[in-house]
Amino acid sequence: CFSIARWARQEKLQLMATWHSNIPDYLNSYGFIQRVILKNILIYIFQTNYSYCPWTFVPQPKLLERMKREGYENPHTGNKLRIWGRGVDTDHFNPAKRSREFRASHGVNEQEVVVMWVGRCVTEKFPEIFTEVLQRLTEKYPNKIKGWVVGRGEHYEIMTAVKNVTGMGWRSRDELADLYANADILLFPSTVETFGNVTLEAMSSGTACIVDKTCSSHLVEHEKIGYCCESVEEYIVFTEKLVQDTATRKAMGIAARAKAEAQYKVRDVLRQLINYYVEVANLTDEDLAPVKPQLRHYISLFLYKFVDSGGFFLVQLLGYFAFYGKSTSSQFLIVFIVVAAISILWYLFSFASETLFGR
Repeated sequence: CFSIARWARQEKLQLMATWHSNIPDYLNSYGFIQRVILKNILIYIFQTNYSYCPWTFVPQPKLLERMKREGYENPHTGNKLRIWGRGVDTDHFNPAKRSREFRASHGVNEQEVVVMWVGRCVTEKFPEIFTEVLQRLTEKYPNKIKGWVVGRGEHYEIMTAVKNVTGMGWRSRDELADLYANADILLFPSTVETFGNVTLEAMSSGTACIVDKTCSSHLVEHEKIGYCCESVEEYIVFTEKLVQDTATRKAMGIAARAKAEAQYKVRDVLRQLINYYVEVANLTDEDLAPVKPQLRHYISLFLYKFVDSGGFFLVQLLGYFAFYGKSTSSQFLIVFIVVAAISILWYLFSFASETLFGR
């Protein structure tokens, strides 16, 4: 992506980018080196990469303001951040798919409340919050609460080991629509979502949502569509409240469906994207003027080559230590130094080849 963006700007080609994943934030859930060093390297590379794009579209206003504060708009290159949201197929994700027969086929009666998780069961999405909430509440209401875990990941076995929690694994789009409509509460504590497609699909299905305040409050209006939480205790309190209060839970589901239909139909969002394509196609030569590299561009190019040139095995090993390994900081640092040394040698070789032979 870095090389493509740089080349397109040099050739004055129309160029736009979309922001889909807050990848640097994933590292907040890991060790000191990952959280402090590797995260800032990634941010530096991403900031420079996107500075080549005249427009970068991010999915929601709060993320746009945060990225502006973090320096993703570069005055030197004149790149801008704009909003392009996400949509949902409200015909497919529909509360009309709720049925007693479906719930009964999964061992749930109409008096029981289903609390659902959807997504990868990985550390950065805080599955331990879902696990603790279900542990506490199934002990208190053993005949009232059921849990469904839709997805897979290293925390899947722990999550599904809780009493009354059923692991659904990965499901097809059609199966997922049925599960959303037949659940009663979506409990989704992830703090790394750029938009919250899972939350929007649940809303479209008429399901009340309990989510993280920092990354999902643009969708979930607190106390109207669900609850936005800042602590484990809040997740427990608000989940228990909806388990006990059927009328409020149903009213929130109705409000969630209404908002999804009014503001997030996928056809409307795609029409907006087409209009943006037209605007980008009409950018002037001045808008597309080649970027004169700054020092940060050279540093980012080096860091990019560092990541790209370390060899498949070493980069995979580095990724393993960063995300899944139980390594100490010293072990991680050794791998980091080895990859850096090989990358520096390869970078010098590449630079010499380009300088001497034009390759």
